[in-house]
Amino acid sequence: MDLLMINAKIRTMDAKGTVARAVGIRQGRIDIIGTTQQVLQTKTQKDEVMDLKEKTVFPGFIDAHNHMIYYGTELMGINCRTEAIRSIDVVLDAYAHVLKIMPREDHRHRIEHFTMAGPEMIQRAKRLGIIPVVAATEVPFYGDAFIKNLGPQRAECCYPLRSMLDSKLPVALSTDRPFDPVGNPLYSVQAAVQRKTRSGHVIGKAQCIQVEDAIRMHTNHAAYAAFEEQLKGSIEVGKLGDFVVYPIDPFEVDIKELPQIPVSYTIVGGNVVYTGQD
Repeated sequence: MDLLMINAKIRTMDAKGTVARAVGIRQGRIDIIGTTQQVLQTKTQKDEVMDLKEKTVFPGFIDAHNHMIYYGTELMGINCRTEAIRSIDVVLDAYAHVLKIMPREDHRHRIEHFTMAGPEMIQRAKRLGIIPVVAATEVPFYGDAFIKNLGPQRAECCYPLRSMLDSKLPVALSTDRPFDPVGNPLYSVQAAVQRKTRSGHVIGKAQCIQVEDAIRMHTNHAAYAAFEEQLKGSIEVGKLGDFVVYPIDPFEVDIKELPQIPVSYTIVGGNVVYTGQD
């Protein structure tokens, strides 16, 4: 049975930021995106129609880095974890050396965390084609410790997401679960937007980003980092029918309320695998 979702706000997260009203999934893949009328015109007797009654649909969120057993492996790129300034430099040096003696197009090698990355490191990463994978939730969980141990000025340099975006780095977001005990991508988005510690300090206000930027890091950029941008990361014809449905639009709520938005449905390959309470 295939699925038609109608009367919704479909935030496709495509390059144009298209918002549609309905989407149809056939054989696990997105078959049509458009108005409710357009999608219903493709209905067959075997199709299930889900009237979402103005709920908001996003492409399935991707957690770009976590520590779950068997939760994904990078088969096509090297994957290094660095946090301190010197360790980032060491890994960038290693990547530069390897790529010099063994050049590879579109390698998409990554640096996990990329915590204390200064402007020169960001530019080096850009030149080398490195993808930072950042756990923004470490700011609320560990931000006060950053201030205590590094000092307020150095702490402001942690996770410089705004600078990475301005440099056109395809930075991906992660929850770093289980070190982030919440594991909610909307909490990750909130952390990237607010950069607020548990005690209420804002670390590096100039590095705050917008909600849309952060959601793209959990969708478009995370898919790209895993060589899966043709399958995931946006709602486009031919991609997997994976979605998360919210009762209200995360783009339109107060940032303080973002993590409290419940999930109405989780849909994988056109099948509803989770039904929550609105």
